[in-house]
Amino acid sequence: GSAVETCPAELSPEKTEEMQHYAEEAFRVLRLKNYARMDFMMSKAGEIYCLEANTVPGMTNTSLLPQEAAAVGISFEDLCQQLVEMALEE
Repeated sequence: GSAVETCPAELSPEKTEEMQHYAEEAFRVLRLKNYARMDFMMSKAGEIYCLEANTVPGMTNTSLLPQEAAAVGISFEDLCQQLVEMALEE
């Protein structure tokens, strides 16, 4: 009950880039395909901790993955379309 959900995260551009790097590296090392959601925590000192790789994230209008897509300008409908297209490319 003490977690605060903020999307997009209020991070410096440098810390955002660092976290994105860790997310991409975890995706690669775990040999995931198409999409997943990486969950992180950050200490007050700025240390980043990857909590989990969610390989089947929620896909409702209020789920985190669609919220994150919306934060970078991708609508829910476009997100679904992109995921279908990626799956068909396999």
